Amino acid sequence: MTGGLPPHVHQVPGKRRRLVVALGALAALFVAAVVVAGVVVGPSIRRDKPPADYTKDGVTVRGVAGSERLLKPWVGDSGQNKFSFVWTPETGSISFRVYCSGAAETKVVLVKFGDWHIAEARCIGGWVDGEARLAADSPAWLGRPLGKPVEVSGELIDAKSRQAFAGPGARIAVGIYASPETGTDPDLGVPSRVVPADPGAYVKDGITYRSTVGGDALLGAAVGSTEVRVRVAAPEEAFLNLRLFCTANRGAFDGKYQVSIQTVVKSSLMETSPTETYCDASSTDAGTDTQMGLGSEGEPGEQIEIIARIIPYDPGTPPVPAHTLLGLGVYEEGPQRKAGDVRLDERIEVLGNGYQLAEVQTVSPETGQVSIATPANRPFVLRYGSSPLSEVDEDVDAILSLRGTKTEVDGSSGHNGALGLSTRPCPAGPSDRATLTLTHGKPATAANYPKEEVLVVALYVPS
Repeated sequence: MTGGLPPHVHQVPGKRRRLVVALGALAALFVAAVVVAGVVVGPSIRRDKPPADYTKDGVTVRGVAGSERLLKPWVGDSGQNKFSFVWTPETGSISFRVYCSGAAETKVVLVKFGDWHIAEARCIGGWVDGEARLAADSPAWLGRPLGKPVEVSGELIDAKSRQAFAGPGARIAVGIYASPETGTDPDLGVPSRVVPADPGAYVKDGITYRSTVGGDALLGAAVGSTEVRVRVAAPEEAFLNLRLFCTANRGAFDGKYQVSIQTVVKSSLMETSPTETYCDASSTDAGTDTQMGLGSEGEPGEQIEIIARIIPYDPGTPPVPAHTLLGLGVYEEGPQRKAGDVRLDERIEVLGNGYQLAEVQTVSPETGQVSIATPANRPFVLRYGSSPLSEVDEDVDAILSLRGTKTEVDGSSGHNGALGLSTRPCPAGPSDRATLTLTHGKPATAANYPKEEVLVVALYVPS
């Protein structure tokens, strides 16, 4: 979710929001931590003397930032555009805070933990307000057990060309901090937790596909290197949801690899055309990761095979890196509620917590605006967007207004353009109204307009 963040925010892909970038002093942000696969995280915060600030040539790495305590500081010399040091983590819940000055905002500090890209921090003339976090379920921990040394590195690069930048007055610094366990997402302020594997889960190589996620039920899963196959029986009416886990890009913002998905109906050997999606992994709880919907293929009960392959974006791309993991979980969608041509899950899971559908509001697209009341003093989740709009021949865009903030919603363009469905978790607060307003793509009239085409906003409350 980037709707409330300033324009110089740069986030590495993935739901865990590994970096929040803004001007100003260091923010007091928190990260959830749990016990996962034998990794002890969320250290108790010591009540004795806090870590001292570390200062070098006028640049200070704070010993305490909010509720986080400094574990390892590093400050470079003027003109030093890169760093690398070996560090031994003792806790699986850590954060990185980055400093950059003396270079234009077109330059960023690329931070890596081993070979995993943690963040890209824009050079804005001081400490970045925010942090890059490694929670207990981050795939960056795979193959890197606690108590073993790991290389931490960073480099100042040009954001566009991706080439190293060596300005004579540039300064970069980094602080690694221990993050306390709070049970609250630090960016959104909503409940957050990592759910442990259940008895029916598929677990391999540190990756978990739980037997249920929200209302969806696991039908089959596989974990491999560059290709995996999962065979399931076609459901009678429900759609299939595919959950992908891919580490070939190592968290990079500009990765070189994607995942191709193809379905084969075994009885007829009919093959669908491949569909490509970005190769990414943000949690080893992989049933919550990248999702793709798959319509019904074959007759109910007929065996179908879903094949996932890692492929390059461009010819000449180097081979897929060693130790790459590719996961595919196939889930049967849970109960749905129809709102025009929009299908809404009756139950969802967001940041490890369950929510149930409480209310839905729809309007005809020519109305241009739909709203819903939000509850007081309890967290909730909004899903909002539109069905395909057949009478639209331009970009379809909108703005969601809530609690004095505005979130841009970018949709598709041309005939049958749509906003799709976006999800926004919201913390407890005063009651309000969430309003979705079309800014581009509003139909001119309602003449002969199909009633199934709608703008929609749905409210989910904790289950």
